Amino acid sequence: MKLARKLHLWLGMLFAPSILFFSISGAFQILGLHEGPDAPAWISELALIHKDQMVSAPARAPRPEAPKPATPPNPQPPREPAHASAPLKAFFLAVALGLIASTSLGIYLAFAYKRDRVTTLALLGAGIVVPVVFLFL
Repeated sequence: MKLARKLHLWLGMLFAPSILFFSISGAFQILGLHEGPDAPAWISELALIHKDQMVSAPARAPRPEAPKPATPPNPQPPREPAHASAPLKAFFLAVALGLIASTSLGIYLAFAYKRDRVTTLALLGAGIVVPVVFLFL
């Protein structure tokens, strides 16, 4: 049982920063704050990292369009875009807020008890540094 608790602590500290990142950036996306011309640039950048695991590239000249293939004889009619259900969006926003609260409490509890704080802090730091390094590789 002691090994299971240690493993839970270690994995929790390593992945807590990513859980917080994805729940916060996901909440912004649920609220639609990453879209449109008035969207704050930093929220749009978080959404790009969340969705595509990349930072925005510098602007380039547009590429010339490739020739379009011939249309098939019986093309499917375009589908209407589906609209998200407001209750489902509210539920997923609650899930994101619950993840933020639960993960934050987990980090607090990891430091509140007299455990190996050096290992805990090192794993939390690695959980921040490793994804940032991988983002720019």
